[in-house]
Amino acid sequence: MQKSDPVLSRCKENNITFLFENFSALDRYFCVKEAGPYYLITEANIVTLAKAFENIEFPGLATIDASLKSNAKDYYFRCVDNINDPPSHFFSVQNFYYDETKNIFIDKCCNYSDLRQKRLTTCTSAPSTWTTVMDAAHLAARYNFKFHIPDIKPKSDPPPPSLLCQKIVLTNILSSKYSSRGLEVLKASNFIKEFWPELHEMISIPQIKDYHPEGNVWEHALECLKYRKEAELTLSLALLLHDIGKTVAQGDKLKPYHNHAELGAGISYSFLKRLGFPLPLIQDVTFLIRHHMMPAALPKMPLYRIAKLLKSALFPFLLELYRADIESSFQKPDGYYEACRIYRSFLKIENNPYKSVKPGKRVLAQ
Repeated sequence: MQKSDPVLSRCKENNITFLFENFSALDRYFCVKEAGPYYLITEANIVTLAKAFENIEFPGLATIDASLKSNAKDYYFRCVDNINDPPSHFFSVQNFYYDETKNIFIDKCCNYSDLRQKRLTTCTSAPSTWTTVMDAAHLAARYNFKFHIPDIKPKSDPPPPSLLCQKIVLTNILSSKYSSRGLEVLKASNFIKEFWPELHEMISIPQIKDYHPEGNVWEHALECLKYRKEAELTLSLALLLHDIGKTVAQGDKLKPYHNHAELGAGISYSFLKRLGFPLPLIQDVTFLIRHHMMPAALPKMPLYRIAKLLKSALFPFLLELYRADIESSFQKPDGYYEACRIYRSFLKIENNPYKSVKPGKRVLAQ
């Protein structure tokens, strides 16, 4: 955490005491590099928080009383009566705190052994809920915690999570190192079947083994996420959803998934919009999905067909998507390197006022 954080500085200026809790405390304990949201526990009430921050919101969630976005960073506040004796979370490791002012960790449930062994145990007799499942998925994705799915799978029929909660958990999972682990937890607990049917359909779509020996569309998407260089949300969403169009594509034996990229962009747009993701992010993700087949075709494409695409600020993301796509299928990366060479050649031509490529000509790698 940086000392100059404006929100934390404002809290101190307004005498709002706080502790990092839950995932934020665990981030510091495990030295997680990915910048997740700040989860803060405080004795300040929502009136005090509203006076300190003009743009604060009140989502009305079980463990988030107020939320704030500042400089693209999310802050989630939980208001309690006594910061030294707060209500417990479901898992013991979630009741772990960090005092930034004193630079010390606070272990209120004596769960150090659980942290060392990355083991999930409960510290409440309350039944499992969908919130429990989402927390378990986040813990698995972010820190590689291990547990038995039956221990966290709801035994009854709990109320469905809000769309905001669904958006938060998907964001947190895809912004974590072990994203595929978290998504498998959601699948095994029937969360995806219940709330994200578009993704559930991917499980039943087989793929041609000559091109995708790793498995069906769902298994391929999870394998792609393992080949990311970093857990960036836009790219991660595109990797997860890039082949979702195969669930509705209709083709023949030669092209069984005809037009799946365009179809997938439409499905992804509706899915992300329903969960409440911001429109600019949705547009970037659907752009990547719509064009994810293009890098492989660059050597055969004339300039007038690809110039606009190559000029896009998203094209480096498209190359990364292509790399993860082919490497997850155990293919040689030759096509990726060729696409990179063509892109570099195009940039040299584009930035050279004395050199140009005639319309209709191909960009040759140099």
